[in-house]
This record gives sequence, structure tokens and C-alpha cells, in this order.
Amino acid sequence: MQWKHPNSIPGRMMVDTLNQHNAELICVTEGHVNQLPGEWYVCPSQANHGYTPVDEQRRKVILFSRRPWVNVDAFGNEELPPGRFVAATTVTSLGSIHCVGVCIPWADAHVVTGLKNKVRWQDHKKYLSALRMVVAQIPDDSLILGDFNQRIPRKYNPQETAELLMQALGDHFQIA
Repeated sequence: MQWKHPNSIPGRMMVDTLNQHNAELICVTEGHVNQLPGEWYVCPSQANHGYTPVDEQRRKVILFSRRPWVNVDAFGNEELPPGRFVAATTVTSLGSIHCVGVCIPWADAHVVTGLKNKVRWQDHKKYLSALRMVVAQIPDDSLILGDFNQRIPRKYNPQETAELLMQALGDHFQIA
């Protein structure tokens, strides 16, 4: 949602587009916990995603479902940076499904903005290494949703980052 406030014109347009599909499950990145109307169950990542100031309504990744979420994990593991991961299970018309929402840091995370103490792709690669450990522990029939911050198929990002993404997903997951 690129931080578009739900009451702004672009924010309302995005919400209208999402609602047109009658989805049972939606993953929003760079959005607000109140992005979708009240009939949705909200499962947000942690609020603090490494940039200041922290806005309690904004999240890097949010899962929305028509039914309640259970087994919520907004942590992943100690290697993942805070606020860029959430996992939970919900029920859909197809049955129970485990969802993992991610917002992998972009190439210049904390390079040109934020802390300005990193080099290009540093946080991205670190996140993928930590995500690999998390993915190895989730059920094979899970969905991994969100912002991968890479062009797929690879075009501009380094070959190494494309390979790290495939390694993080392991043998059980494919990118649609």
C-alpha cells in the first residue's frame, strides 16, 4: 500500500480494488492495521520495523482474513529484524491455511534512509538468511505472502540475492 492512509484518495482506491475480488485472505505490506473495513480479522507484524518514529497504526506486513487468526507469531526468530514478519493460521473455504507474511528489506534499507549504517543489500541478505531458518520449520502447504523486494525473474538485483531467496524458500515453495 506504500503507506497510503486508508482515508486518502489513493488509499481508498487500493481498498476498493482489493474488495472487488471478494478475497478471503489478503496480505498488505506498508499499510495500516485499519486499512480494510471492520469485517476483516487483522494479524499485524510488530509495529517497530527499524525506522522512527514508530506509528502504532502502520505495519510493514499485515495479514487480513474473513475468519479469526490463531497461532499468531509476529517474531519468527531472533535473527529476523522486528516488524517485517508475521505468521498465523486461519480458516478459508478451502480449509485451514497457515500464512507467513513477509516484507523483505529493500536494497537500500538503512543505506540512504533510516540509520544510514548499512551497505546495499546488507539487510536484505540478512533477512533471507534468517527467513530460511523459519521456512524450514513451517508446514509445506503454507502460503508465503508479501513484498520480496526483488524482481522475479531476476533482472537488476545481484545473482547472489536471487539465489538467497530461492534458498530461503527451500524445495517446498515456489514463487507464483
